[in-house]
Amino acid sequence: VLAVMDGGDASIERIDELALAATPIASLEPREPDDTAVILYTSGTTGKPKGAELTNLNVMMNVASSVQHSFDLDETDTVLGCLPLFHTFGQTVCMNMTFYVGGTVVLLPRFDGTEALRLLVDEGCTVFMGVPTMYVQLLAAARAGADGAQGFHGFVTALGARPVAIDPGAHDRLVAVTSHLPHALANLLMLGLGCGLLPL
Repeated sequence: VLAVMDGGDASIERIDELALAATPIASLEPREPDDTAVILYTSGTTGKPKGAELTNLNVMMNVASSVQHSFDLDETDTVLGCLPLFHTFGQTVCMNMTFYVGGTVVLLPRFDGTEALRLLVDEGCTVFMGVPTMYVQLLAAARAGADGAQGFHGFVTALGARPVAIDPGAHDRLVAVTSHLPHALANLLMLGLGCGLLPL
């Protein structure tokens, strides 16, 4: 067992510290397209986590086709990465796609709505990738008066079940609690409401 960042059990070795102490490889090791590149964890089909083996070709095709057909990312984008990198959404969509286009990923190790809004501003993030519960926390932070991102232009979500039913007055209440945020971020939260992701 290895820890990824500080803040956990001090007796567990941290992979980031081990990586810093490791001797760099002298050259790239050749691999075949059918060689296993990663084992990502998913529960999408059964509700229980399982490892899915992806080959080098799988990873490259997922990233290249997503960049070309699904997302409008380029080297000027800074993505706020709050998703676990052991999961396909975090690793393929957030990390690999952003690196593929030459963009920047800002990592938030443990999601918090207020901290996410702060990073959107301080790091100049242009894209946020998250799951419905993260949007709920962003809305709670907006209600509490946290400042939002100024140059924000996009978001990506993996849709889950609706947390609650949306009542007809919810739109007006969302406008009221996001009026201090930039237009693009308020629209993101509006879209989450329209998709049934955000309760008010």
